[in-house]
Amino acid sequence: MPKHSNGFPLRLANLDDVDSILRVERTSYTHPWTAAILKDCIKPGYEVWIVHQPGDSSEIIGYGVISAAAGEAHLLNLCVSSGFRGLGVAAYLLSHLMSRGMLLNADTMFLEVRESNKSAISLYSKVGFNEIGIRRGYYPTHQGVESAIVMACELKLWIE
Repeated sequence: MPKHSNGFPLRLANLDDVDSILRVERTSYTHPWTAAILKDCIKPGYEVWIVHQPGDSSEIIGYGVISAAAGEAHLLNLCVSSGFRGLGVAAYLLSHLMSRGMLLNADTMFLEVRESNKSAISLYSKVGFNEIGIRRGYYPTHQGVESAIVMACELKLWIE
């Protein structure tokens, strides 16, 4: 099982993890995914990876969701519990998901990120993602909608 330098274990999620993933999701987003969406992601064609507390696999502190097909990988979600941000967990998880994309024969990984999420944009840029477009009105907010920045990374260039 891969481990973060601080000892946080990483593993594939299963249906028993959905409630714990939802706790992280609901405390991180104003418009969180539903249990049904998460359950659909724990099926063939998607990979949901979780980071949990050492010795307590029920204490999920972060997760990421990717899908891969036809030479492309899509990062659908990446989330770290607020108490564990700034420890490198998101960077570790992102690196793992990008490696998984390569193993799933993807040449490029795509993602959307809220234009207001400067810390995520910074992380993605540092590992080689570049802005390739904008999706206007993509994310719901309490005030209406927010645009998404579409980013892509050529995985072969990332590994070099």
